[in-house]
Amino acid sequence: MTGSRNRDTLSASEKGIEIIKKAQKRLGKAKIILLCQISESTLERFLKGKSIQRENALNIIKKLELKEEDVLQFEDDTAFEQKVEETVEKIQQTNSENAYKFAQNFQKSFEKYKQDKKLAQKTMDWLKGNREFFVKEAVEESLKNLNLEDDEYSKNVEQLDKDLMRYLHLCYSCLKLGSLGFIDKQKQKSSIPLNMDLQLYIKGLTFIKEEKVKKLPKEQSQGLELCIDYIIITLNGLDIVNQYK
Repeated sequence: MTGSRNRDTLSASEKGIEIIKKAQKRLGKAKIILLCQISESTLERFLKGKSIQRENALNIIKKLELKEEDVLQFEDDTAFEQKVEETVEKIQQTNSENAYKFAQNFQKSFEKYKQDKKLAQKTMDWLKGNREFFVKEAVEESLKNLNLEDDEYSKNVEQLDKDLMRYLHLCYSCLKLGSLGFIDKQKQKSSIPLNMDLQLYIKGLTFIKEEKVKKLPKEQSQGLELCIDYIIITLNGLDIVNQYK
């Protein structure tokens, strides 16, 4: 079962279908149709995993007080891999040997990640239990060489802490969904934090990856490393675009 590639339509995942069916059993089909202001045929299509209009799908999720990541079918790895290639190409346009090697290593990791997702839950639990400590250290590392007044420093600490927590939450969601496409989807919706110098985010995420994540057993860390690397690649791409504006 795969989602539509049309940005104007969305489909439900197998998990999402089960969640909505439970809601339907609890509330009744007629009430859901009335509450969500959709037709019976639209609801039936959605419950069969078929694509419906984006507005209708999001309205169902909103009215039933559900979460997009729990209901929606995100694009499959084959479709997403093409977007990865496009993003990597943008990074390589810098003519940087380091960027090229980084992109090559990322692609290799992506292939490995697709083959094995069994340790995702264990990694998610570890991330959830430790991310506040990681972020605190990463914020200090990212801001330590900046000459800021006390008030300005405090504001930067607060904002960077909040934004890095959001980025780690994106990683958590990707592990939960088993798809890096969630990051890309959030980028399309302008839902990733871009409140500060993007290099501060990159520095903080790199610190978390190198000093914390890599201390995990390799088979457990690779999925989370890949999520962080893709966010870094995305931010690098946005930074390059900003430089030419």
